[in-house]
This record gives sequence, C-alpha cells and structure tokens, in this order.
Amino acid sequence: MKVNQIEIGGIKELKRYLDQIYFDKSTSYQSKIIGIILILTGIVLLYNNPIILNIKIGVTAILIGTVMIFLITEKNTSMSIDIKITIFITAWILIMFYITGSLNLEIFFIMIFLGVLIIKELTDEFLTIHLKKRLTLLISMFFIIFLIIIGERIISFLGI
Repeated sequence: MKVNQIEIGGIKELKRYLDQIYFDKSTSYQSKIIGIILILTGIVLLYNNPIILNIKIGVTAILIGTVMIFLITEKNTSMSIDIKITIFITAWILIMFYITGSLNLEIFFIMIFLGVLIIKELTDEFLTIHLKKRLTLLISMFFIIFLIIIGERIISFLGI
C-alpha cells in the first residue's frame, strides 16, 4: 500500500515538473517567436529568387506570421477564441493560396481580405475589446492593400 502511494506521489511530482518545464510557457510569447520566424522566412523568399511562386509563398508566410503576432495575446491552457480565430484565418490564407495558384497576387489579397472581414463579422460578439481592436487593425492593413490594388486597376483602365 505504501509503495503505491510513493509511486503516485512521484508521478504527481514528475507531472508538476514537466508541466513547469514544457507547458508553463506563455502562448503569446511562443506565437510571437513563430510569427517573427515566418515573417523573416517570407522576406527571404521575396528577395532570394523573385519568381511568382516564391513571391506568393513569401507573402503567405508574412501574412500568417503577422496574424499570429497580432491575434494571439494571452496565456492559456485551453484553446481560446484568439487561438481559434488565428487558426481559422491561417487556414483561410492557405486555402486561398491553393485556390489562386496560377492567378496573380491581387486576387489572392482580395480573397484574404474578404475572408478576414467575414470572420470578424461572424465572431464579433465573442471577441474581447482588445481582440476586436487588433482584428480591426489587421482589417485596416488589408483595406489599404485593397485600395492600392483598386487604385492601380483604375489608373491602368484610364490609361493615365
């Protein structure tokens, strides 16, 4: 009987030790590191060999890294709404990368912009104020890119 209690106590202490080493890290800290690595990888792909595939992969890596840095904000043990939204936006970006394979970057950006707008509208009532502000900032960045794309299209159409 005493041996079983010692074994159970040892297992509990081992679990506490492993939790402290491996699982007591901030999710926000880890997501920021991964986001920075993705952004740096994207920049290297953009400048290393600027063919359309490398540009698209680089832009995708930069977008996913930016989403991770902006949206994952708190330390959690369970999957919170910010992590779920980040996973969903990342999946949307990867799906749009696959769907717009041979098409130009303009359609890729516009489809991502529309997806992020839809995601924000569908999850708006579940978001905290801090997360709403960060998602609005991300949407604003995509809106500026959208305006640039539309401006270039109008200028090329008018022949100015």
